[in-house]
Amino acid sequence: MITAFLLEGCGYSEAAGNILKSKKIKHQIIKVPQDEKIKNNYKKKHKMNTFPQLFFTDEKKKTYKIGGYDDLIYYLDYIENIKSNKLNKDFILFLIKNKKL
Repeated sequence: MITAFLLEGCGYSEAAGNILKSKKIKHQIIKVPQDEKIKNNYKKKHKMNTFPQLFFTDEKKKTYKIGGYDDLIYYLDYIENIKSNKLNKDFILFLIKNKKL
């Protein structure tokens, strides 16, 4: 499942949410208001300076940081390639676990 922290009024956040919905990916959206104190808390907590802030949780409940919008697109491209058997699934999991993706 992907957890998406989406900043209200942010085009990239809106686009990320639309992609998750259109691809029917299991996800949870947490809307972050345009409030500097709240935004800064998420930035510190997740060690990310921009929005959206996206995370993947596997079946063992281990969470991996995907990153932002561009990272989401990159990640989904790999998933599509795995589904079409263009890439080796074990290799991709190795990359994700070693934070190479």
